[in-house]
Amino acid sequence: MRTILIFATLFLVTQVSFAQTQEYIITKKNDTIKCKIKETMISLKMMYKTDKMEDYAPMVLDSIYEYRYRKHKGPDTRRVLPGDSTATLVEWQIRGALNLYGYFVFRGNFNSYYAYYVAKGNGPLFEIKANEIGGRKQRMENFYNAITDAPEVLAQFKAADDYSQDKIRETIIAYNKYKEEHP
Repeated sequence: MRTILIFATLFLVTQVSFAQTQEYIITKKNDTIKCKIKETMISLKMMYKTDKMEDYAPMVLDSIYEYRYRKHKGPDTRRVLPGDSTATLVEWQIRGALNLYGYFVFRGNFNSYYAYYVAKGNGPLFEIKANEIGGRKQRMENFYNAITDAPEVLAQFKAADDYSQDKIRETIIAYNKYKEEHP
């Protein structure tokens, strides 16, 4: 009996875990396509396959508003990066009153970096962290400005004196919880 209970629990956990990482594509026409997604190693293209398709087909990124790939921390969605005029697919890592996004900025072989952005709701994105030399003071100021309307969260963040990715994530989660409790 105990063995059956253990297997049943493992089965349920596996099913819930799988359901939470379901892959999909949402087109700009607002059509949702449930599918499997993979990256090709040689061309670095994203490919998808529905249950009705025999082979994987390339994703036409210009026609996609959002997609969920199981290897990413969150869905990729279209947002306009600071300094750009057109929307780009960025990784939506935390949702809430304050959203966290990540994006690999490609500027050639030796000048590429991963950057993190925040936005309140659908507002503009502000760069808050990057593994690029320079601009740290402005990024920190952007983050402070984003959480200034939650004084307790801001004070805790400043007191920690830690500007790591983990601390930023923890602070954004705390900010979102604070905004739920203090609308």
